[in-house]
Amino acid sequence: LLFVGGTIGGAVLQPVGLTGGIATGKSTVSGLLRSPSSSNPRNDDDDADGKNEGEGAAEFVVIDVDGIAHDILLPPKSVGDESVYDRLVSEFGTEILTKDDGDGSPPAIDRRKLGELVFPHRQKRKKLNSITHPKIIKIMVKRIYLEGINARWQAGGRPRAVCVDIPLLFEGGLPMRLLFGTIIVVACNSALQLERLRKRNPDLSLEQCRHRIASQIPVAEKARKAHAVIR
Repeated sequence: LLFVGGTIGGAVLQPVGLTGGIATGKSTVSGLLRSPSSSNPRNDDDDADGKNEGEGAAEFVVIDVDGIAHDILLPPKSVGDESVYDRLVSEFGTEILTKDDGDGSPPAIDRRKLGELVFPHRQKRKKLNSITHPKIIKIMVKRIYLEGINARWQAGGRPRAVCVDIPLLFEGGLPMRLLFGTIIVVACNSALQLERLRKRNPDLSLEQCRHRIASQIPVAEKARKAHAVIR
């Protein structure tokens, strides 16, 4: 039902899905879309009524799905029923937690420790995804609707396009793809991807970096399925 509603909403709101592989440059593109400089500037050839062709162009409001994935790892005290903290600790044990600092608050989930535990093992990754993905999708679809409505009815009447920065769009299968009117993939070659990941995460070993890349659909395959590719 969630995907059916989301698909209908996607057909109406036409959000843009921005995806790619780990360390391919997606966050850089997302940042550019958030920037005011991404909108069309006013030029000197304005019409007498003070409008130009660029004034009606859409700006982007970006929904960060990786940010949602971070937030749901917080304890229930911080994010309420959006949290999957208790389920993950129950499933994977207290070894995924940071050191208790003794201030009375629950220790945080250490994403690095969680990644080390699940990325080398397909079944553990599937279990992690079965816990986190339904919650992420629910929050994402809700935000698409809210941002889509706000973008169309904001003061001043200038429309904005909703862009969803979502790393695992294609991993979600056809129902996920149907949520989006346009899918953009940010891609690079595999050697550069590995180089960027090692530079971005120097705490990860070469083997760990390769496991993280291998856990996703190859970037080249994503690029073939996209409406547009940024390299």
